[in-house]
Amino acid sequence: MQMHSLKAIPITLEDRTGALTNTHFDDMYDRTFFQVVREPGDTETKIYEMHVRASRSRPSAPVRGEPVITLSFQPNETLGTITFVKQRTTMPMNQYLRKISFFGS
Repeated sequence: MQMHSLKAIPITLEDRTGALTNTHFDDMYDRTFFQVVREPGDTETKIYEMHVRASRSRPSAPVRGEPVITLSFQPNETLGTITFVKQRTTMPMNQYLRKISFFGS
């Protein structure tokens, strides 16, 4: 008997709003939806899991619940920590992020 491993289609996120401080990212196959929120002047970016796809004219209602991920940057915007709220895990961003651009810093 042969076992075949099932491979999931990678998640490809689409920015639905183009806003810098409050935007939605939706999986192109409608599997998962996120709202990314950052208050001006704050060093934390919070990512919330949403239950429905964002609309282009989304309401300006505040997000409810707790974020699934919090990105905490240093005051000078250098890398800080990533907190996975449900798993109660925090790690330095430089251990989680990967450089994908040849010319990027």
